[in-house]
Amino acid sequence: MDLRGRNETDGGPDATVCRREELGEDVVALAGALGTRPHLAGHSMGGRIARGAALAAPRRSRP
Repeated sequence: MDLRGRNETDGGPDATVCRREELGEDVVALAGALGTRPHLAGHSMGGRIARGAALAAPRRSRP
């Protein structure tokens, strides 16, 4: 998945849309839509987003 505002994905008109909290919520929403419990991993900012998503919705991710 592309993060909002990265690559070919629109970030929206509001700069706050691309905060880590919202990006983590996108990961949680995608996992919910797919009906999966993904293993989360990331590097640099991706690691912080993955950690935030796992903390926000621990039942949606795997340790």
